[in-house]
Amino acid sequence: MKQRWLKVRALYLLVLVLCACSPRFDWRDVRLPGGLVASFPAHVDSLTRTIKVNGVELSMQMHAARVARLTFAIGVAGLPAGDTSAAEVLRRAVEEQLVRNFSGTVLERHAVRVSPGDSGGAAVAAPAILAEGNFEGQTVWMHALVFVRNSQLYQVMLVGPREELDAPGGRQQAETFLSSLRLG
Repeated sequence: MKQRWLKVRALYLLVLVLCACSPRFDWRDVRLPGGLVASFPAHVDSLTRTIKVNGVELSMQMHAARVARLTFAIGVAGLPAGDTSAAEVLRRAVEEQLVRNFSGTVLERHAVRVSPGDSGGAAVAAPAILAEGNFEGQTVWMHALVFVRNSQLYQVMLVGPREELDAPGGRQQAETFLSSLRLG
């Protein structure tokens, strides 16, 4: 009987140790349509939906992972054939729509370097924003960048409660996600 109790106790301690070793953020690389590679902190769910921006319908493939109250997401949409100025207009409209979706205000604008990865091409300096808004009565922050490359529009965002993203650990997770982007 005592031996069985020791086995149960040992099993219980093993479970505790394994749970303690289980990372909250389990980063893994995911290859997305259009050749973009990004690190996500958890299993990625995907769906395709049609969005309308400036009267143009785009089929956007969304890829997202959620850890606690943080959402890490990337959308990829093929752009209609046209000139680069039309693509830039759509890019700006998507960025503005992201901020409007949660009644947000842009707090900061900067650029994020998207690495060329193994493709050997040039890096992209993607326009990025930090915005604050409201979602379900809660103040949230959104780190987002929207850029165009080779007729593909990429929408990258990390959204979560301000207190989590403004904390040192939150800033580190945002940096890990955004700096992981690599062009294929």
